[in-house]
Amino acid sequence: MHDVTPELAEAHNQIRHDWFETCRLSGFQPVEVPPVGFADTFTAGHHAAGERTYHFPDRAGRELALVSDSLPSLLRLTAGRKAVDQRIAHCTPVFRYERRPRRHFHHLGLMEVHFRRLTPPEHQAATARLLFTLADFLTGRLNFTVTLSNPGLWRGLIASGTASPELSGVLNRLRTAHASQRPSLLHESGADDAAVLLAEQLVADPSGAELLRNGGPASEQVAACHSLAEQLRARGMNAIIDLSELHASEFHDSTAFLLRPDNEPRLLGDGGSYGAFAEAFIGTPTSLHSAVIGLERLADLQGPKVAVPPAVIALLAEPHDEMIKIADSICRELRGQGIAVWDVLISKPLRQHLRDFARLGVPYSVLIGERELADSLLTIRDQDGRHHRVARTDLAGWLATQANGRT
Repeated sequence: MHDVTPELAEAHNQIRHDWFETCRLSGFQPVEVPPVGFADTFTAGHHAAGERTYHFPDRAGRELALVSDSLPSLLRLTAGRKAVDQRIAHCTPVFRYERRPRRHFHHLGLMEVHFRRLTPPEHQAATARLLFTLADFLTGRLNFTVTLSNPGLWRGLIASGTASPELSGVLNRLRTAHASQRPSLLHESGADDAAVLLAEQLVADPSGAELLRNGGPASEQVAACHSLAEQLRARGMNAIIDLSELHASEFHDSTAFLLRPDNEPRLLGDGGSYGAFAEAFIGTPTSLHSAVIGLERLADLQGPKVAVPPAVIALLAEPHDEMIKIADSICRELRGQGIAVWDVLISKPLRQHLRDFARLGVPYSVLIGERELADSLLTIRDQDGRHHRVARTDLAGWLATQANGRT
């Protein structure tokens, strides 16, 4: 666990707000899931989940776990709702042993669930919708490249000579091996000659351009990747195709993608089709498309965090009933118009209070004392020590004008 400073919390809150607003425009509704659940929720269908999950018993002896992946939690949530077609957006806390440098972070994500099987055009449209929503959100924040792949192709190659229970093990060996070794590993696992030949073609030409020209059993999946890449490029996005990419292939059963910031080795996020995993998890025909990006990772990439003061103006009042009433009235008026106020009673020399305001970064301050009881004008002090005489009734407008001038 880690502390989050006011500057970082402000950045995180703004990112969350922008995220949900962007997702809303494509029909994705916000949801929340708890940070803890039953342990078997997070280990179902994933061979490595148990190694990275924090487990503990509850009072009844049931095995609980902190959320190690947002996908199972959200599948559980959507399965409990009656809607056949759902689009949801989320910001889910995630806890993992293996994560470096953070063990606790947040997934910003969106998920499209259909409790039925989609047609190929519908699959294509759902994947494109995820990517277009991500692009709308990330544009202007950073430059990034989308890498399109299709782990489902490799699943099919393995299945040609491997029993279903052994598929995950073979897939994991292929993923961790160098791409050039995969055809021989497929051969050793019992795959037929046609599957080995297709693997050799994918390794030799990861873009799939040659396969697309020559046609064949994989041409439809390859064409889907190329079509999606063209749509992304038409929107000004950088998109490449790498059919040898097997990132998170234990989940993806069709088109998948990675989001990588330009000139950065670490990923920002990923997504794609998770239909096979969803069907095994829920037990009914299901189509699932999902994507996540790291909230903290994005905040890091956006650069240094600008210190945000806790208030626009500090209102300092003499500790007497009449002055306190005036100060309270001004506070209510300003806060009612969305202006943050740091209110305090005089408890030490004025210069020490002013020093405190300077450390907090509050740009303006005003003293409510004997003179303000009879005078309708307030004396506003700015950060440079200059004084401004402003009518009490005009204070909110004056502060708004000053704020516009600074921006």
